[in-house]
Amino acid sequence: MWTCTSLEPAERKHVKNTPGSLLESLQALEADHAFLLDGGVFTQDLIDTWLAMKRTKDVDAVALRPHPYEFFLYYDVLTTRAVWRQGRQTTYRSAASLPPLPPFSMPTKREILEAAKKQDVTSLRLQFTDILGVNKNVEVPESQFAEGARG
Repeated sequence: MWTCTSLEPAERKHVKNTPGSLLESLQALEADHAFLLDGGVFTQDLIDTWLAMKRTKDVDAVALRPHPYEFFLYYDVLTTRAVWRQGRQTTYRSAASLPPLPPFSMPTKREILEAAKKQDVTSLRLQFTDILGVNKNVEVPESQFAEGARG
């Protein structure tokens, strides 16, 4: 079976790649859209307006919100859960120093409360996006951790 990776490096450099993101797609469209103007199918103003709208409504909106993996890397109180599951008590302050996670399993309420106490967490800021896409957050002080865990 032929794939582009079976080409020699000299040949491969002439093969164009598809854009890797919406932003790259918009940049490619901005750089090469003359064919859309032929015959008056689209106007320059329409293309410019559409590109600006997609950048504002989609690209910027996504860039302003953290990815779920970023929450894991930087905000997760239980970054040590993988180590606990293996029976070790090593504490990792940096997610970058963590070993790879095994398949995810939800920590228990007790584990969450113990981790917060062990790491001297004084408050939790819970951030989420509601069904309409609006960012919401609530801060829970340490004095309310147990109450919050009860639901």
